[in-house]
Amino acid sequence: MAPVVLIAFWTGDISSAPAAAQLGYTLIRSVQAQTGGFYHGDASADLTLIAVGPYLTGDPSRTETRGYITFFNAEGEALARTGVGGTVWSVAMTPDGTRTVAGSDDEKLYVFNRTTLVASGAPVAGDATLRGVAVTDDGRYAGVGGTWFTLHDLSAADPIRPIYTDTTPSQVRAVAFSASGRYVAYGGWNNVEANRQGAAPTMYLAVYDVQLRQRVFTHGITYPAGAIAELRHLSISSDGNKIVAGNWAYHFLYYVRSDPSSTTWELKHDVELTQRVYWTAMDPTGSVAVVGEQSGLVRLYALGDSELTLLWEKRGKMDGISGGPRTVGISPDGRHVMATTRGGCGEGDGGRFTVWSRDGELVFSAATADVDLTCTGTSPAAESWFGAIAESGTHLAFAGWGGSAYFYRLGSP
Repeated sequence: MAPVVLIAFWTGDISSAPAAAQLGYTLIRSVQAQTGGFYHGDASADLTLIAVGPYLTGDPSRTETRGYITFFNAEGEALARTGVGGTVWSVAMTPDGTRTVAGSDDEKLYVFNRTTLVASGAPVAGDATLRGVAVTDDGRYAGVGGTWFTLHDLSAADPIRPIYTDTTPSQVRAVAFSASGRYVAYGGWNNVEANRQGAAPTMYLAVYDVQLRQRVFTHGITYPAGAIAELRHLSISSDGNKIVAGNWAYHFLYYVRSDPSSTTWELKHDVELTQRVYWTAMDPTGSVAVVGEQSGLVRLYALGDSELTLLWEKRGKMDGISGGPRTVGISPDGRHVMATTRGGCGEGDGGRFTVWSRDGELVFSAATADVDLTCTGTSPAAESWFGAIAESGTHLAFAGWGGSAYFYRLGSP
């Protein structure tokens, strides 16, 4: 029998409600950002703890452009806020919610135990725009991408001081740990050299062995002059044997280590796309991966021993992708695939959060109300960069640049 479509229950002005087509989900609460909007966030596996950073515009030294990393529960109740001086591009939380790390454009790394800030500061002098962070499942280590890559022992007396720094690339955005915590994969590109010194644009991927305390693998790909070779996002399997990565040179890459005892990952499959890749994600078993491409494309691939196999793809508004995906994800239990989008202008075309089953069936899709309805550019930006669903599927949440965060529960009010 077809699922019943429920219109969201809304307690406020209907003009401020998100445009929605939810299959069985009810809106519990919407929350406005204290200043600016919401940018990236992360959540515990059961969604009992959610952290979302701010989206800010203007001079970060001005009080009115300072924002907050806000912690919520699954019902949308604000539990704590910590002030930051810049937009927060990247937040990472352990599955149990005990440790959260965030990187900000105020050049600081923030470390939390639950909702309590325990450390903050600049990892390395001269480091800038900390826009990629990751944390091990046990909360012991954090990886940070800024001007360079830095690795941090969060149990140390000074968790902000790195235990390893890689200065090879001059811009790092992509950082991911294997679930085992043994490996951290990261990458970027030679931004400064390519843009200011005329060097060939070169993407950079590396793997660091946390147990051995050394970098064990590096790989570079050179692209034509004028290309943005930035490795934007990547994911690594629990055993470290598989890596998927997407870059702004329009490529989705699949690396495999065939021999688990080796330190060589071979590029097995290179998918050329039509626009930039913003985000990737891999399921906990390392059997499938999802990629989001700016033109409005989301694809789910099976990860074979030597190649990718396309399972399904979603494209455009009819599939719940408005303006192109920004982030993509797979739920902790591997049952759901999700994407947040840039959004557009017009009624019901705010930044969107869409969830599908692993088989590609629509589970949920809703847009923020923060959208330029007239296409004149006078309303807040619509983009959504955070969305998550609980591993049980009972709760979900998403937020956008326009300043609204939404919290849903499965079932009627």
